[in-house]
Amino acid sequence: MDASTFETVFKKHYQLLCLQAYSMLNDEPAAKDLVQALFIDLWEKRAELDIRKDVTSYLWISVRNRCMTYQRNKANHDKKVAAHEQEKLPVAEEIRIRTDGPDIADKLAAAISDMPARRSLIFQMVYIQGLAYQQAADRLSISKNSIKTQIKIGLQHLRLKLGGVTWD
Repeated sequence: MDASTFETVFKKHYQLLCLQAYSMLNDEPAAKDLVQALFIDLWEKRAELDIRKDVTSYLWISVRNRCMTYQRNKANHDKKVAAHEQEKLPVAEEIRIRTDGPDIADKLAAAISDMPARRSLIFQMVYIQGLAYQQAADRLSISKNSIKTQIKIGLQHLRLKLGGVTWD
């Protein structure tokens, strides 16, 4: 396909392909990006492509397939983001403390520092730095389940150390 043929195909089909992609994605920038990427791929692979039949059908099917791939990838990404956000619960949501004493923060800091060094580090990474379990696990080169176990033991330790505090 030479440059002038490519330009003709682009001008003839671009708008309609964008509309098709938009009807599937309901996201105009993503639809335009997807169609532009299709035409870029066509141009880059023009020597390899052998479209002997209807170019229109080829383009429509390509856009449909790319939209389906985009939707699948977006759904997977959204699931991962949701799982990540759920792992990253702040301390206030994980531990509900009711007390009248003004020094609870000092007691809490002392109880955390009384933990074994590794457990204290994990506890601080997750609750103070706000890292997700998987991020903390990656940084420490341990499994996510080890992080969960250390957090569970750490919470039990805090309950024992802060006996005068009510935990929900």
